[in-house]
Amino acid sequence: MKRILLSALMVLVLALPAPGALNFNGTTHQVDFGSAASLDDLGPSTFMFIYRPTTLDVTFRYLWRKFQGPGGTNINHHDSDLDFARVYSTTNMVITSTGDVISAGNWYITFFVDGGVGVAPRIYHTQLGNTLTEPSYAQQDTPVGALTTDASATALVGIRDATRRFVGDIAVVAVWEEAFSLDQCIQQYWRAFPTVNSRVLTHLGFNGTGTQPDWTGSGNSGTVTGATVSTHAPLPQPF
Repeated sequence: MKRILLSALMVLVLALPAPGALNFNGTTHQVDFGSAASLDDLGPSTFMFIYRPTTLDVTFRYLWRKFQGPGGTNINHHDSDLDFARVYSTTNMVITSTGDVISAGNWYITFFVDGGVGVAPRIYHTQLGNTLTEPSYAQQDTPVGALTTDASATALVGIRDATRRFVGDIAVVAVWEEAFSLDQCIQQYWRAFPTVNSRVLTHLGFNGTGTQPDWTGSGNSGTVTGATVSTHAPLPQPF
């Protein structure tokens, strides 16, 4: 009987969906999280990504873009540095890490934090499996004035246009309307969980290339265009 139970348990474990990701490697590859009001004009916020870039060059490679000129949010890597910008009426929030914080083919987790007016933005970052730390910055501009609206803009992962697009794998996308401290980011490191301030939390590829579920209850599910399933994300099971 013990052998039967053990065999049944092994079958159940093997049947669990393996943590995956979506691979972005085409001029139209993206995940569209829509333009719902719950993603509009976010206050102090934290954006988190688990991803593996495979192309590093002078092109801006977009992880997230929600932009309705002149307002919005842009998150990308540019060669081996990380960039995060949000539009404010007087002084924009802009933060750029120094170079060589990412390299092609490695998996990373990065938290981009906008603390709001008068608060310096932060990036917390590491290669998966290592300790989350704050890199040095080439630019760190504290926002001044009112956040400029991005209402009705669509939130896109993996693309700005046919040239400025992410190339590689993205496994997890999460957005909280709350400025996390380093300790809070550490709590979310391996098993991101929704809070009362969550706006998006999804494991890309968990549902194949079908609708990407938003586990926050906010209804911001994602629609996949072009991207394909990758099975190489080194995440615990079940995520």
